[in-house]
Amino acid sequence: MALVISKKEEIKYIPISERLETKPFTVWFKPLTARQLAKLEDGYLVIRGEDSISLQTGTYNMKAVQSALTRWDNIKDSEEKDIELTYNNKGMVLDSVINNMPSTMLSEIGTVIVNVSKFPDDAELYLGMATVEA
Repeated sequence: MALVISKKEEIKYIPISERLETKPFTVWFKPLTARQLAKLEDGYLVIRGEDSISLQTGTYNMKAVQSALTRWDNIKDSEEKDIELTYNNKGMVLDSVINNMPSTMLSEIGTVIVNVSKFPDDAELYLGMATVEA
């Protein structure tokens, strides 16, 4: 059965490095709308001369996560206390909160959010749920 993604539906994702853990760090997110994706891409594309355009991927991924994340589980501070997910008045996760996430994990989750948002028909592949037939 194919996975059908709704822009209103919350999607669960466990980062690759956490998948063998007993209590993995887990996030839930809502796919970004076409407008959110366009604003995100417009904000972080940089034109460097006539023939060069680059994307500021670190900030792009961070903003994707901040825009889409709805909840998380099993993330603790140095004192082993749960870190609460808090938002600013625009509904984005606060910088001070998102900075608790390792940069490699932030990059992975941001990439998954963007890909699932852009290509919902291939969501199983990006979420790590697809099976490959030999």
